[in-house]
Amino acid sequence: MSSIRPLIPLLIAAGILLGGNGLQGTLIALRGAREGFSASDIGLMGTFYFAGFLLGCLAVTRILKAVGHVRTFSALAAIASVGTLLLVLVIDPVMWCAIRFAGGFCFAGLFTVMEAWLNSGVGNKDRARVLAIYRMVDIGSVTGAQFLIPIFGAGGFAIFAVMSMMITFSLVPVSLGDRSNPAPPEEVKLDLPRVWRISPLGSIGCIAVGVTNSAFRTLSPVYAEEIGMSVAYV
Repeated sequence: MSSIRPLIPLLIAAGILLGGNGLQGTLIALRGAREGFSASDIGLMGTFYFAGFLLGCLAVTRILKAVGHVRTFSALAAIASVGTLLLVLVIDPVMWCAIRFAGGFCFAGLFTVMEAWLNSGVGNKDRARVLAIYRMVDIGSVTGAQFLIPIFGAGGFAIFAVMSMMITFSLVPVSLGDRSNPAPPEEVKLDLPRVWRISPLGSIGCIAVGVTNSAFRTLSPVYAEEIGMSVAYV
């Protein structure tokens, strides 16, 4: 556990950030429906988010190599925080699609930074344990953040301010942690054919999970409200 201790600030930042992101996914569907957006509009917003996410996975590694982990994390978190506030300032489905695209790019980059940082901070002996803890933090924070919706409501400005504060506050543990900034990666390469050769079944599974998860997370809150569930149950 001594090798994990220096990574605790990063795991705290991950919990705060992932909670804000998970809350945003649910809230955008609920708020979009209340603003009169159609299910197709809301589904398209999800498509734009994951398109931005895909682009972020491909591009952010180059940014990481150029400026390092902390600066990349800080810049992307700031943009994601601003985008969260823009959602409530500009109520328009086209603008929301654009904002969601940018948000997907930023969150893909933020996840890449955190996971690369965690991987670089431990040896092979502890890597599986650290990533398991990270996933527990992920699921726990996303689940817990959903309880903020019935507290603040899906309407109004307050819930968007809370999401923005969560994303911004994730910068504090990263900035003040006692662990030095890991060295930027020397080589940036995404070899998808090699991934396929190593595990075709695993690759198919990842694609299937990605497709179903994106559709479920985007539209299930709308469906839940349409069948009569209250915000608290959604």
